Amino acid sequence: MRKILIQDKRIALVTAWASAIAFSTAISFVLGHALEDTFILNKTGVIISQFIAASLFFGILLHYYLLPSEGISTTLNVVKYIPRDFMELGGFVAKPSPWLQQNFAYTIVLEEAEGFERMLGVAKFFMPQDNKLIQLVVVARQENATAIWSRLDSGESDQLRNIRIKMGVPYE
Repeated sequence: MRKILIQDKRIALVTAWASAIAFSTAISFVLGHALEDTFILNKTGVIISQFIAASLFFGILLHYYLLPSEGISTTLNVVKYIPRDFMELGGFVAKPSPWLQQNFAYTIVLEEAEGFERMLGVAKFFMPQDNKLIQLVVVARQENATAIWSRLDSGESDQLRNIRIKMGVPYE
């Protein structure tokens, strides 16, 4: 079954709960006509309690079904390297993520062919661009990664697809 994702959280929440209430109203209406007037329990009480229970059940179900999952990816893929000619230690252009914040440091890693990640340095969120990409400025370079940094500074982009930006910590 295909999962429907609504990117705007407010629209997803309104859609989920409105659908749940509409569906519960329909069930209550059908139940109200199906129950005999001589039903042992109070007919109105059964309909109201069923309406509330169905609204909660379907609202919660649709709430989790329609909302996009948060925090799936804790890494950013790099789009472009900004050489030292433009920034003191260089920088990166990447696609935005909801976990990016100002004044946080992010780890720059290179995914090696052997299956491990090699730390290249630390970057800081710099600014969003008009094209919806973001810029990160490198604030520290790992000393044992000078060969990779030299290749990036000289314009080689073969390693770029293996460079990732990982979630960070507050930076002052």
